[in-house]
Order: sequence, then C-alpha cells, then structure tokens
Amino acid sequence: MRAEIERALKIMGISPPVSIKELKRAYRKRLMEGAEVAELSSAYRLLLEFMESYPFRFSEEEIKRACPSERFSSRFGDLLWGGR
Repeated sequence: MRAEIERALKIMGISPPVSIKELKRAYRKRLMEGAEVAELSSAYRLLLEFMESYPFRFSEEEIKRACPSERFSSRFGDLLWGGR
C-alpha cells in the first residue's frame, strides 16, 4: 500500500504531509498542465480515500485504547504522513 501511495504522490506532484485542500489544488493544477486524466484521477481517488480514512480526529492514546491492532497504532510512526 505504501508504494501505491508514494506513486500517487509522485503523479500528483506533492509531498506529505498534505491536507485535502492541498490535494484538490494539486489535482486541478496537474489537469491544467495536461497530465493524463485517467492516471491522475486514479491517484487522486487513492489519496483521498486514504486521507478520509486516516484517524485524525482523536488523540494517539484514544485510538490505541479503542483499536489496539497494529493497523491503527502503526500510523503514528508513519513518516509518509508526518508521523514521528
């Protein structure tokens, strides 16, 4: 999954951490530059889906307490999204 996200970031021409607003701005910019629409749309959807599912509304302790699985707790150390 990480490789797919890194590829999508490269296609969009952005680097993390990225807000949804910045992602939309980069998408529009790349469309105006004449990037391939299918590839760009696919990258945009992948990043948007990942960002919307990212647990950003709660503190690290609350998430680890509620979801002790590695899938959620490991995101805080993920350098791709500005982790520690």
